[in-house]
Amino acid sequence: MTSSPHTYRFADWHAEPQLNLLRRGDETVRLKPRTMDGLAYLLEHPGRVVSKDELLREVWRGQAVTDDALVVTIYELRKSLGDRARQPTYIETVSGRGYRFLPTVTLVESREAVESEPVRETPPPLRRWRWAWAACAVVILSVVALGVLQARPATDDPEMLTALETARGELALRTAASLTRAELAYRHLGDDPRALAGLARVATLRADLRLGDRFALYHQARGLAERALAIDPTVVDAHLALGAIHLLIDWDVEAARLSLDRALALAPDDPDVLQVQAWQLSALGRHDAAIDAARRAVEGASSSITHRADLAFLQIVADRPDKALETIAATSLDDPELTRLAAIAHLAQGDEASAGELLHRWAGSPASLPADYWAIIGAVAERLADDHALVMRAALHAREGELDTAMRLLERAYERRDWEILWLERLPGFAPLHAHEGFAALIERRRQVQLS
Repeated sequence: MTSSPHTYRFADWHAEPQLNLLRRGDETVRLKPRTMDGLAYLLEHPGRVVSKDELLREVWRGQAVTDDALVVTIYELRKSLGDRARQPTYIETVSGRGYRFLPTVTLVESREAVESEPVRETPPPLRRWRWAWAACAVVILSVVALGVLQARPATDDPEMLTALETARGELALRTAASLTRAELAYRHLGDDPRALAGLARVATLRADLRLGDRFALYHQARGLAERALAIDPTVVDAHLALGAIHLLIDWDVEAARLSLDRALALAPDDPDVLQVQAWQLSALGRHDAAIDAARRAVEGASSSITHRADLAFLQIVADRPDKALETIAATSLDDPELTRLAAIAHLAQGDEASAGELLHRWAGSPASLPADYWAIIGAVAERLADDHALVMRAALHAREGELDTAMRLLERAYERRDWEILWLERLPGFAPLHAHEGFAALIERRRQVQLS
C-alpha cells in the first residue's frame, strides 16, 4: 500500500500519511512507513471491522509475512496514540475478527496540512558549523558517558544488589502478582541495565503465562533487553530474555543458541539460563542434552516448581513418561501444573484411566466434570476463550476423528506462535494426525522457520 494522498482528522489528531506524521497541537509523532500505511487503511474504513487477512493483504501487498508483523504494527499505533487495548479509544480489537477504528474520521485538504507545517530557517554557514561542532561534542560526551556506564562495577552498591535480588526472587514465583511486584521493584531502580533486563524478563514471563498480548509483550521485552545490552553487554538477564524471545516467538533456534551461549559464558550455573537452554536443545531434538540441562536447572533451584515441571515436560516429549512421573513424585508438593503433567505422562503410557483421575483433580473436581480424560479436556475447553488452548482443542478433535477441524486449530496456533507447536509431533494425542498431509506440511514449515 502506498501512502494515502489525503490528510485525516480524528479526535484531536491530524494524520498526514505522505509525511508519516501524526500531529496534535504542538505535538508531532513520526511513524514508520508501514505503521502509517496500517493506520491510513483503518482511517479509510472507520467504524468497520477490518479483518487481519484484509489488513495483511492491503497493507503488505502480497509480501510473505505472518500475523506477527500486524500485531506489532497495531501495538506501535496504540503506543503512538496513547491508546490501550483493554479500554480502547482509537483501535478496538474484535476477538476472532480483526480491528475497528472507533473515532469519526474527517478528510482534510492536503494544502491545510502543508500550510500547518512549521517553516524551518536554514542556518547560515557559520551557524551550521557551530551546530556541527556542538553535535560532535554531544557524541563525544555520550561515548564517554557510555564508557563510564559500562565500566561501572556491577557490585558497587549493596543496596542495589539487595533490591535486584529481591526482584529476581519475585520473578522466580512466576505469578501475576509476583511479576507486578518485580516490575515495580525494577522500575524503582531507574535505567540501571540490570533493572532494564529485569523488566525484559517480566515481559517475557507475562507472555509465557498469557497475561496480555504475547506479541506486544515480547516486542517490549526485546527493546528493553537491547537497551540493557547497549549499556552493559555483560547483563545475564538481557541475554536470557533475548534467548527466550528468539526461541518462543521468533522460532529462531540459532539466534536463541547464540544469546544463551553468551548468558552461559557469564553465568554457567544459572538455573534460569539452563532452563531456557533446555527448551532450545529439546526444540532441536537433542533430548539427552536438554534433559541434562533441565536437571542441572532443578539442582540449582531445588525449590522451584517451574524448573521441575519443565524437566518433566521435556522427559515426556523425549518419550520417557516413566522418568517424568519419577521427577514429579520426587516432590511432595501438590502443585496443579505437576498434576497436569502427571496426567499427560500417564496418557503417553496409554493409561487413560489414571490420566483422567489426575486431570479431574487438576480441574478442581467439580461434580459436573466426567472422569474420562478426553471428556474433561472437552469440558475445560468449552470454558475457555476461542483463542486459548488451541493445541489442546486440536488434540481433542483429532481423538474424535475430526482431523480437518484439528488441523484448522493447529494452523491458528501456528500463526499465533503458540509454543506447543515446537514440540507438536511429540505430544500425546496427535497420533491420528501423523499421517495427515496437512500435519506433515505444518511440521515442515515450522522446521524451515527454525532453521532459516
